[in-house]
Amino acid sequence: MNSYRFRFVFVATSLLFLFSVVSAQNAAKAQTSSNLAIIQEFQANFQEAQEKIIALAREIPAKDYSWRPEEGVRSISEAFVHAATANYFFMKLLGVTVTEKYPKHAEKVITSKEAIIPLLKKAFNFANQQMGKMTEKQLNEKVNFFGRKLTRRAVLLAMVSHTHEHLGQLIAYTRSVGAVPPWSKKK
Repeated sequence: MNSYRFRFVFVATSLLFLFSVVSAQNAAKAQTSSNLAIIQEFQANFQEAQEKIIALAREIPAKDYSWRPEEGVRSISEAFVHAATANYFFMKLLGVTVTEKYPKHAEKVITSKEAIIPLLKKAFNFANQQMGKMTEKQLNEKVNFFGRKLTRRAVLLAMVSHTHEHLGQLIAYTRSVGAVPPWSKKK
Protein backbone atom coordinates (compact mmCIF):
# COMPACT_ATOMS: atom_id res chain seq x y z
CA MET A 1 0.00 0.00 0.00
CA ASN A 2 2.70 2.46 0.94
CA SER A 3 4.45 1.76 -2.35
CA TYR A 4 1.24 2.52 -4.27
CA ARG A 5 0.72 5.87 -2.46
CA PHE A 6 4.34 6.80 -2.98
CA ARG A 7 4.08 6.13 -6.73
CA PHE A 8 0.80 8.03 -6.92
CA VAL A 9 2.24 11.06 -5.09
CA PHE A 10 5.42 10.89 -7.18
CA VAL A 11 3.49 10.74 -10.50
CA ALA A 12 1.05 13.45 -9.42
CA THR A 13 3.89 15.73 -8.26
CA SER A 14 5.82 15.08 -11.47
CA LEU A 15 2.80 15.90 -13.60
CA LEU A 16 2.13 19.05 -11.60
CA PHE A 17 5.76 20.12 -12.00
CA LEU A 18 5.66 19.40 -15.74
CA PHE A 19 2.42 21.34 -16.09
CA SER A 20 3.97 24.29 -14.21
CA VAL A 21 7.05 24.31 -16.45
CA VAL A 22 4.94 24.14 -19.63
CA SER A 23 2.65 26.89 -18.34
CA ALA A 24 5.62 29.12 -17.52
CA GLN A 25 7.09 28.53 -20.97
CA ASN A 26 3.78 29.34 -22.63
CA ALA A 27 3.47 32.51 -20.55
CA ALA A 28 6.98 33.54 -21.58
CA LYS A 29 6.15 32.86 -25.25
CA ALA A 30 2.93 34.87 -24.95
CA GLN A 31 4.83 37.76 -23.38
CA THR A 32 7.44 37.61 -26.17
CA SER A 33 4.68 37.48 -28.79
CA SER A 34 3.06 40.47 -27.13
CA ASN A 35 6.38 42.30 -27.23
CA LEU A 36 6.83 41.43 -30.87
CA ALA A 37 3.35 42.74 -31.56
CA ILE A 38 4.22 46.04 -29.88
CA ILE A 39 7.42 46.37 -31.91
CA GLN A 40 5.58 45.41 -35.09
CA GLU A 41 2.96 48.08 -34.40
CA PHE A 42 5.66 50.70 -33.76
CA GLN A 43 7.46 49.65 -36.93
CA ALA A 44 4.31 49.70 -39.06
CA ASN A 45 3.42 53.17 -37.83
CA PHE A 46 7.00 54.38 -38.23
CA GLN A 47 7.25 52.84 -41.71
CA GLU A 48 4.11 54.61 -42.88
CA ALA A 49 5.49 57.98 -41.78
CA GLN A 50 8.93 57.34 -43.25
CA GLU A 51 7.53 56.24 -46.61
CA LYS A 52 5.48 59.42 -46.80
CA ILE A 53 8.46 61.60 -45.85
CA ILE A 54 10.56 59.97 -48.57
CA ALA A 55 7.69 60.40 -51.06
CA LEU A 56 7.56 64.11 -50.19
CA ALA A 57 11.34 64.40 -50.60
CA ARG A 58 10.95 63.00 -54.11
CA GLU A 59 7.91 65.17 -54.93
CA ILE A 60 9.28 68.57 -53.93
CA PRO A 61 11.34 70.12 -56.72
CA ALA A 62 15.06 70.47 -55.92
CA LYS A 63 14.83 74.23 -56.48
CA ASP A 64 12.45 74.50 -53.51
CA TYR A 65 14.64 72.69 -50.96
CA SER A 66 15.95 76.03 -49.65
CA TRP A 67 12.44 77.43 -49.09
CA ARG A 68 11.46 78.25 -45.52
CA PRO A 69 8.20 79.74 -44.21
CA GLU A 70 10.09 82.61 -42.57
CA GLU A 71 13.51 83.52 -41.26
CA GLY A 72 14.62 81.45 -38.28
CA VAL A 73 12.49 78.43 -39.22
CA ARG A 74 13.91 75.27 -40.79
CA SER A 75 13.99 75.14 -44.56
CA ILE A 76 12.63 72.15 -46.45
CA SER A 77 16.09 70.57 -46.71
CA GLU A 78 16.79 71.25 -43.03
CA ALA A 79 13.50 69.62 -42.00
CA PHE A 80 14.29 66.51 -44.05
CA VAL A 81 17.82 66.25 -42.64
CA HIS A 82 16.53 66.79 -39.11
CA ALA A 83 13.94 64.02 -39.56
CA ALA A 84 16.67 61.68 -40.83
CA THR A 85 19.43 62.39 -38.30
CA ALA A 86 17.00 62.34 -35.37
CA ASN A 87 16.72 58.58 -35.92
CA TYR A 88 20.41 58.17 -35.09
CA PHE A 89 19.99 60.46 -32.09
CA PHE A 90 17.05 58.45 -30.73
CA MET A 91 18.95 55.20 -31.24
CA LYS A 92 21.91 56.59 -29.27
CA LEU A 93 19.51 57.51 -26.44
CA LEU A 94 18.32 53.91 -26.52
CA GLY A 95 21.87 52.66 -26.06
CA VAL A 96 22.39 51.49 -29.64
CA THR A 97 25.87 51.90 -31.08
CA VAL A 98 25.68 54.25 -34.05
CA THR A 99 28.64 54.08 -36.40
CA GLU A 100 27.07 56.26 -39.11
CA LYS A 101 28.97 59.50 -39.56
CA TYR A 102 27.35 62.70 -40.71
CA PRO A 103 28.51 66.32 -40.40
CA LYS A 104 28.13 68.04 -37.03
CA HIS A 105 25.71 70.64 -38.42
CA ALA A 106 24.17 68.26 -40.95
CA GLU A 107 21.06 70.43 -41.45
CA LYS A 108 23.25 73.30 -42.70
CA VAL A 109 25.64 71.12 -44.73
CA ILE A 110 23.45 68.51 -46.42
CA THR A 111 21.12 70.56 -48.58
CA SER A 112 20.69 68.88 -51.97
CA LYS A 113 17.81 66.63 -52.89
CA GLU A 114 20.29 64.09 -54.30
CA ALA A 115 22.02 63.79 -50.89
CA ILE A 116 18.92 63.99 -48.71
CA ILE A 117 16.86 61.14 -50.18
CA PRO A 118 19.59 58.50 -49.61
CA LEU A 119 20.19 59.92 -46.10
CA LEU A 120 16.49 59.55 -45.28
CA LYS A 121 16.39 55.97 -46.55
CA LYS A 122 19.53 54.94 -44.69
CA ALA A 123 18.55 56.57 -41.40
CA PHE A 124 15.01 55.20 -41.42
CA ASN A 125 16.21 51.70 -42.33
CA PHE A 126 18.78 51.77 -39.53
CA ALA A 127 16.21 52.85 -36.93
CA ASN A 128 13.69 50.27 -38.12
CA GLN A 129 16.27 47.46 -37.98
CA GLN A 130 17.41 48.45 -34.50
CA MET A 131 13.84 48.72 -33.28
CA GLY A 132 13.17 45.17 -34.50
CA LYS A 133 16.08 43.80 -32.45
CA MET A 134 14.75 45.02 -29.11
CA THR A 135 13.63 42.47 -26.55
CA GLU A 136 10.94 42.72 -23.89
CA LYS A 137 13.62 43.12 -21.25
CA GLN A 138 15.26 45.98 -23.17
CA LEU A 139 11.93 47.71 -23.76
CA ASN A 140 11.26 47.73 -20.02
CA GLU A 141 14.68 49.11 -19.07
CA LYS A 142 14.87 52.79 -18.28
CA VAL A 143 17.15 55.24 -20.02
CA ASN A 144 17.88 58.92 -19.57
CA PHE A 145 15.67 60.98 -21.86
CA PHE A 146 16.42 64.68 -21.48
CA GLY A 147 16.81 64.39 -17.73
CA ARG A 148 13.91 62.00 -17.19
CA LYS A 149 14.04 58.25 -16.73
CA LEU A 150 11.79 56.61 -19.33
CA THR A 151 11.49 53.06 -20.59
CA ARG A 152 12.96 52.34 -23.97
CA ARG A 153 9.38 51.64 -25.06
CA ALA A 154 8.43 55.23 -24.19
CA VAL A 155 11.46 56.56 -26.09
CA LEU A 156 10.46 54.52 -29.15
CA LEU A 157 7.00 56.01 -28.93
CA ALA A 158 8.58 59.48 -28.76
CA MET A 159 10.66 58.65 -31.85
CA VAL A 160 7.59 57.54 -33.82
CA SER A 161 5.71 60.66 -32.67
CA HIS A 162 8.66 62.86 -33.65
CA THR A 163 8.66 61.35 -37.13
CA HIS A 164 4.93 62.03 -37.51
CA GLU A 165 5.41 65.59 -36.26
CA HIS A 166 7.88 66.27 -39.05
CA LEU A 167 5.71 64.46 -41.58
CA GLY A 168 2.98 67.00 -40.81
CA GLN A 169 5.45 69.87 -41.10
CA LEU A 170 6.72 68.56 -44.43
CA ILE A 171 3.19 68.10 -45.80
CA ALA A 172 2.55 71.79 -45.07
CA TYR A 173 5.88 72.75 -46.63
CA THR A 174 5.08 70.65 -49.73
CA ARG A 175 1.78 72.42 -50.25
CA SER A 176 3.35 75.82 -49.52
CA VAL A 177 5.68 75.47 -52.50
CA GLY A 178 2.83 74.35 -54.77
CA ALA A 179 3.56 70.62 -54.77
CA VAL A 180 1.00 67.99 -53.80
CA PRO A 181 1.69 64.95 -51.63
CA PRO A 182 1.57 61.92 -53.96
CA TRP A 183 -1.15 60.17 -51.94
CA SER A 184 -3.40 63.26 -52.28
CA LYS A 185 -3.22 63.58 -56.05
CA LYS A 186 -6.41 62.94 -57.98
CA LYS A 187 -6.22 59.86 -60.12
